Amino acid sequence: MKTLVYLALALTTLIGWSQPVRGSHDNRNPMKEKLAELSPEQLADLKTKKMTLQLDLDEKQQQQIHNFHLNQIQNRRQEIENGKKPKDMTAYELYAFKSQQLDRQIAAKDQLRSILSEEQFDKLEKSVKRGKAMMLKRASRDHGRRP
Repeated sequence: MKTLVYLALALTTLIGWSQPVRGSHDNRNPMKEKLAELSPEQLADLKTKKMTLQLDLDEKQQQQIHNFHLNQIQNRRQEIENGKKPKDMTAYELYAFKSQQLDRQIAAKDQLRSILSEEQFDKLEKSVKRGKAMMLKRASRDHGRRP
């Protein structure tokens, strides 16, 4: 009898672990995959329209922001095609990679600051901080889940 209980418990555990997890990480956001298939021009256009709604950009700012986003997307795709993955890098290569990444972020922030008014830039900064906070909250909430 004891053996049957252990066998039933083992089978139940095995069957439970073999089932796919609801909300699995494999196919977390299919829309993100579809957006990756868009051309850089299309992505830049979407990002520019989103910023226009958020910050009330004028025509000149829209054109400058569109060029900014287009340049960022093209550079990112080129880096992905040409670059190594950070886990395959040596310590020195990783340092150089991170340093270049931070330099690019500083340059991008300066470029945005020159395009946007002070009020628009502050509004954008608050929005970015809020988005990061929500992402961290979501990550901590999902931390204990089984992949």
